[in-house]
Amino acid sequence: MLRPPCVLDHFAGYYLNHSESGIPADKLAAFLMQWALEYFKCGKYYRERIYYTDAQLEQWLKKSGIEGVGLNCLYPFLVRTRKWYFFLNYELLLYFAVQAIVRIENVENYSKITADIACEESKLLVFLDKADPKRFRKEILSLEIHCFLNKLNLDSSEEVVLSFIKYFNPDFSLTWLKRSNSFETAIESSGDVFVEELIRFMGIWFEVIGLEDFFYKDCYREDDPVKYKKYRQGYRNLYNRLLLVFGLMDENGKLLESTDEEFHLNLYQFAKDLENYQALKEVGMEEYILGIYREIQSKLDEYMVVN
Repeated sequence: MLRPPCVLDHFAGYYLNHSESGIPADKLAAFLMQWALEYFKCGKYYRERIYYTDAQLEQWLKKSGIEGVGLNCLYPFLVRTRKWYFFLNYELLLYFAVQAIVRIENVENYSKITADIACEESKLLVFLDKADPKRFRKEILSLEIHCFLNKLNLDSSEEVVLSFIKYFNPDFSLTWLKRSNSFETAIESSGDVFVEELIRFMGIWFEVIGLEDFFYKDCYREDDPVKYKKYRQGYRNLYNRLLLVFGLMDENGKLLESTDEEFHLNLYQFAKDLENYQALKEVGMEEYILGIYREIQSKLDEYMVVN
């Protein structure tokens, strides 16, 4: 197995080399790697428990050229209940999938499979970085983040923020709650989840879905009272801009009769209007995005220097 060693390396190495089935360690390892990878590629890994029948296991072993040894050859990687077999734990399943991925020689396939799985299972990035950090950071982390950064417009702070929003392109649904004088929001979609996962992998807490928090006037109250005091006055202007866009307020500032209707909002289309951008700035969105941008640059440099 690849280094640096970890508990799973030692565990897998020991039991692969001490199997009583007589199957060569490399052949049994190849089966477990390919099987685990296929399971992730099929999108079945989200289940809390992953069970297999005797027939399934016997069929998969046969396809791998392993016959006549009995299902005990998979112990202790797979353990049995009365009717089912399942992986000893989820991390072991992920470990073997990663061991298969790092052996993919084609860079394009290596990157694509990583992206497809990591968008649903972020732990994959941590396991990949431990298994082969030099390759992961060079062929995936550095390339993907630099590609993202190169798409940002650096002409001004405003352009950085607008191009950042445009890249992820989040869509929200908003409902005006007239009684509480506030909006209820939910994200409908956003782009490039993989880059979002890579940003979090670097230790930067960023979620595109978190941008919806800026539509709540109390979003800073508990987390950052200083920012709450700084930005709370901006919500009146932001709400007025939104109400105008949704047709719930006339040009004289009079609220029209409202309903529980949901309104669709594309954040980039809204923000590129100068007055709307200023309203978002007044509630802290510009400061937040610029901070994330600077942190990405700093963290990426750190990761590439270390290895």
